[in-house]
Amino acid sequence: MKHFTATAIVHNARGQVLLVYHNKFGRWMCPGGHVEPDELPDAAVLREVLEETGLRVRFLPNGEFSDIADEHASVLRTPFCVLDDRVGPDHHHIDLVYRCMAEEENGPRYDPRESQAVAWFSIEEVASWDETRTFPNVRAVILRSAR
Repeated sequence: MKHFTATAIVHNARGQVLLVYHNKFGRWMCPGGHVEPDELPDAAVLREVLEETGLRVRFLPNGEFSDIADEHASVLRTPFCVLDDRVGPDHHHIDLVYRCMAEEENGPRYDPRESQAVAWFSIEEVASWDETRTFPNVRAVILRSAR
């Protein structure tokens, strides 16, 4: 089964990235989650970040196509990358990953139903982690987003 998900790599002005310690997976991960029925993925990622961290974010530029929009079509935010994330034998997340900037940095909080903590980490710190701290693809996409 395939589900669409939306994930945010949230940066701050100090060059750090915001991660949540996910209860289910027991690792640090970027905030994100399932795209609800009738929800657009770029709206889903903003909602998920707010729900999981209490922070509002804005999208970082990733190509602009607004001149294509007309009365029949709108242009959605272009994801930084799209992953086919196999989370189980018959369960895939088609994960639309967006680069975002925190509108504020104070007081990120976590939802104890989903995570145990939320924190800012330097890119260098994340680069040093192995698979016991985060998944290799999560680390790789965070490092690529910082370029």
